Amino acid sequence: MQIAGTECRFCKQKIVLSTEGKYCEHCSVVVHRDCEPSDTCAVCGQSFHYYERPAVDPIGDAIVPRALRATKSSGPLFVVGVLFIVLVLALILWVFIAVLFGGMHDSL
Repeated sequence: MQIAGTECRFCKQKIVLSTEGKYCEHCSVVVHRDCEPSDTCAVCGQSFHYYERPAVDPIGDAIVPRALRATKSSGPLFVVGVLFIVLVLALILWVFIAVLFGGMHDSL
């Protein structure tokens, strides 16, 4: 759940950093850690969840940063492949026409 940018249930101020707040997964209440010092939600009694940093993947992040990674879609790769095939076929056709008409031109 998004913590940063949401409004604290108690003070009605925006939570700026995810580390400043906590949330209840059961009733979707978001509060500042300072506004609600207890570890349980006052609305439903469930435990609050805190922001957890994503797992670090230095090899993967060094190759392509996580934010720039493509979704699991192969659409762009398919388009590039089709364009490559069309380009190769056009080149073969151009060479064939050049040889065909080039050979006829020499015989005239």
